[in-house]
Amino acid sequence: MDRTTRIGITAAALIACAGTASANTVTQTMTFGPMVTNWTHTFSFAGFNTALGTLTKVSDMITENLAGTIDITNNGSSSATFSAHLTNTALKNFTGLTTTSTSLSGTATGTLAPGATTGVLPLTGFSNGSGTTTSGLSAFEIASVLATATDKGALSLVSSTGDASAVFTDTGQVIDKLVYTYSPISTPEPGTMALIGTALAGLGWARRRKRRG
Repeated sequence: MDRTTRIGITAAALIACAGTASANTVTQTMTFGPMVTNWTHTFSFAGFNTALGTLTKVSDMITENLAGTIDITNNGSSSATFSAHLTNTALKNFTGLTTTSTSLSGTATGTLAPGATTGVLPLTGFSNGSGTTTSGLSAFEIASVLATATDKGALSLVSSTGDASAVFTDTGQVIDKLVYTYSPISTPEPGTMALIGTALAGLGWARRRKRRG
């Protein structure tokens, strides 16, 4: 392979590389809460700007933080052991993309004498959930993208005698991260353009030298 051919192949390769762009992302993060469950909230995100390129994937990630209290009473005439925890389930709905996350608190356990109470016990927990879609992306290529989020709390209580009851409070917080993945419009970087210019100049020089020879 002569010098002219090598320079020509180099220039062609650089031009091809200049037209190849890696995937980029746009990330938005919003938080709602803490709010006493059960609650419903509408998140409003900016839609994808198609001037940036072609949208290829949408991902949604939520973190659900649970914080609550529980006060258990033994209503029976004999001692009872107990076990109790709180559960929060967060559900997030975009058009064509649903994300859920279920958060369990720590477990409160113990034994209560007849008529005794535990007093107020704090319980906390957290969980993560994620969802991704590569279809129906036009729903995200608008000025504002809305999503409905719900967070529902529930108590789980078990006692050895079945005579225990509980009063509880429960709050949930949702942290929501929406990520647009896209292929940007191809524009060669300045460094790449300089290399292409050098290769093309070399190709022209080599051709002139070959004609003179």
